[in-house]
Amino acid sequence: MFIFAEKLFEKAGGPNVSIPQFSKSLSKKGVDNVIFCKSERLDKEFRKNEVVNVVSYKSLSDLIKSFIELKNKTLKRNRILHINFLWQPELLLICLLGFIYNFKVIINSRGMLNKEAFTSGSKLKYPIFHFFVRPIFLLVVDYFQCSSSEEIDAIKKYFPRKKNFLNILGYKRIKNISKNDSKQKYLTRTIVSISRIDDHKNLDILIDQFIKSNLGRNGWKLKIFGANDLSEYKKYTDLFCENILDKNKIYLNLFVSEKEKIKILQNSSFFVSASKSESFGLSIAESLDIETPIIIRNNTIWEKYISLNCGYSFKDNGLGSIFEKLDNLNYETYSSLHSNIKKHFNPLSWEKHVEIFLNEVNY
Repeated sequence: MFIFAEKLFEKAGGPNVSIPQFSKSLSKKGVDNVIFCKSERLDKEFRKNEVVNVVSYKSLSDLIKSFIELKNKTLKRNRILHINFLWQPELLLICLLGFIYNFKVIINSRGMLNKEAFTSGSKLKYPIFHFFVRPIFLLVVDYFQCSSSEEIDAIKKYFPRKKNFLNILGYKRIKNISKNDSKQKYLTRTIVSISRIDDHKNLDILIDQFIKSNLGRNGWKLKIFGANDLSEYKKYTDLFCENILDKNKIYLNLFVSEKEKIKILQNSSFFVSASKSESFGLSIAESLDIETPIIIRNNTIWEKYISLNCGYSFKDNGLGSIFEKLDNLNYETYSSLHSNIKKHFNPLSWEKHVEIFLNEVNY
């Protein structure tokens, strides 16, 4: 199987973890696979930490050469393309190579075709998709792999006759880590957001609603992590002077390593995501694993944990109402959220994820 990754370095976020885990689990099932990634998007230290086969390419000619060489060594039953991006220039070439050499083509769009994600960012997305990507997909794609019912609906809109299947990502539980008790977490009165900086993450709305709720003036803190450079926050904080952020105890921070992220989540009362669209949300899974209650939009795969009273979810512009609720949050209520996570959190393993995947693509 040829797996194509957009990025493989620490600051790439979730895919940096999920794609290697997927590759390793495939290998355990006896499925030979290799990950392709552009050199400039590949962490030099990556191979030292992951037991996976990675091929890097600097140019399209490099990609073609490596593809053909490896294709000749690949059994026909393993001729599967698993593509994990939409908005990269090599996408159409990869699809055509798959078509020419009779590969089964599977697209994991990672929520990028969900309405909110699709309409955010560059205005070029729409014409590129409709004039180039969609026609090629109609020709070559065999399956769409989806991680939420929202994503299935989005795929059906553009590709009503194509096969799609629900395959929620696996998650490897964190081992050998001490967890703070509910009292410690409650007393930190800290809400933390950890994600890559992107328009559809709604950081401006998150900051605005926190300020309007007066939580910061009442002893709570909002800590945001994810920028490669602090200047990246400027477009989301233009409406608020530095003094306002300071008075409301809002702290803007750079991207953190996986180990640092775990420590931050350990010492927080809540994890919050105001993202318009979330296909999986590794930080959400990690928060639940560390027994930190979550605040999320109500369109994610994690909504079942909200129904089990492991946190709060909001619809549309309802984040402010959640923050108002926190202003009167007592320890007993918080403790019950913490206890429910302990009781109910049971994520899908990577082994099970791969079993579902292979079954759905008739491997």
